[in-house]
Amino acid sequence: MQDRADPHVGERPLDIARRNPLPGVSADEAVTEIRDMQDSIGAIPARSAHRRTADSR
Repeated sequence: MQDRADPHVGERPLDIARRNPLPGVSADEAVTEIRDMQDSIGAIPARSAHRRTADSR
């Protein structure tokens, strides 16, 4: 079976947040919020697993 998942699905919202953050929010803050949201719903399993591994060091 071929995996047809979009490998860039997690990066697109981050790119949008970097380029066009909400008024009063820095690009870094916007990216951090999106990453936190993705982690909370398990949207990007590979990135979440990497983050847990890095945090446990």
